[in-house]
Formats: sequence, structure tokens, C-alpha cells
Amino acid sequence: MLGYLKNISFFLVIATTLVTLSKAIESSFIFEFIKSNLITILIALLAINTTTGSVVMTKLKDISDKNNIDFSSTIGELKSSIIEQMVFIILGILLLVLVESTKVLAMYEYMNEILYILLVSVFIGSLYNLYDTASSIFIILKHENGGNRS
Repeated sequence: MLGYLKNISFFLVIATTLVTLSKAIESSFIFEFIKSNLITILIALLAINTTTGSVVMTKLKDISDKNNIDFSSTIGELKSSIIEQMVFIILGILLLVLVESTKVLAMYEYMNEILYILLVSVFIGSLYNLYDTASSIFIILKHENGGNRS
């Protein structure tokens, strides 16, 4: 749980920095990009993550059969990664609905910025989720090469 909180804090700090910088230089690129592309990107990342997880699970099965190793916790983490990706999609949709609501935006002076920070955090979190899953491929390749690669 502490790891999740640390990651969420990191995503929020990066997103706050990006949104603040965009506002400071009067650039609307990040806002328009997120509004136009977030859900499509999140679904694409889910597809990539699912495919990557399938490859990893196949390799783990091979390693398990050869070396009699139990990878059930690793497989559980891969499942959690897919669930996290789906949560990002749901959060993205919810936040995009809120950012388009004049009633919600009128609730607080900085509501628009807060929602964009959360949207950018969802995007960054989703990319990190993919990175985390994809990095397991390199660990498996290192194992298959006898640990000779870094």
C-alpha cells in the first residue's frame, strides 16, 4: 500500500509540474491532447499491457516447468497490472466527464486545473504501469541468457 501511495504522489507531482508549466507558458497542448486522446491511449496501453503480460506468463510457465519454481505471486501481480489499467480507463472517463461539466468547474476556482492534474496523473500512471510490466521481459531475457546481460 505504501508503494501505491508513493507512486500516486510521484504521478501527482509530475502532473502538477506539467500543468503548471503549461499554464505559465500559456500552452493548451497538454489539455487538448489529454481531452482528445486519453481514452484511446489508455485502451491501447491496456492492449499492449495484456499482450506483454501474456508473453511474460508464457515464459514464466516455461521457466516453471524447467526449474519447478512457483510464480503464482508474479502472475497475481500481472493480473493486478491489468486491473490497474482498467481502473485508469474508468478514472479517465470519469475525469473527462467532470472537466466538461460547467457545474463542476464552477464549484471551485481552480477545479479545471485540479481535474487536468488528475487526468495527466492518470496518463502518467498508465505509462508507468506499462513500463513496470514491460520491464519484466528484460528480467526474463536476462534469466534466459544465464544472467550475463544487464
